[in-house]
Amino acid sequence: MAEAPAPTLPELEAALARMVQERYPHAESDDEAELQAMAARDCEYLLTRIRILEAELVEANDEVKWIAPGHRSSPAQALKRIKALCARFPDLFQAILLNAKFPEFSGTPLDDKSPGKSISYSR
Repeated sequence: MAEAPAPTLPELEAALARMVQERYPHAESDDEAELQAMAARDCEYLLTRIRILEAELVEANDEVKWIAPGHRSSPAQALKRIKALCARFPDLFQAILLNAKFPEFSGTPLDDKSPGKSISYSR
């Protein structure tokens, strides 16, 4: 026997709105409806609310999956990730730019013939 697919976020939100209209028509806000549902021990309402929160969490995780450290991405996606990180950490942009323009500043060897040598600049 096949299991029914899980309802989508819009379906859950519509079901919750119907419950509010039917059961808590005098609630002036979603928070007030939720408080009334808790006071009435309305398990169906509260379970639907929990499922909405879970669906929103899954949706939010999918939106930022591309920024995860282990994620394999195309160059365009990598650039998007770098831009997002640089917006959050402004000094990172300068470090990446410096490394791109002057690889000798990165502390990596300049050529394959001298693998142990690297240039370090100190003040």
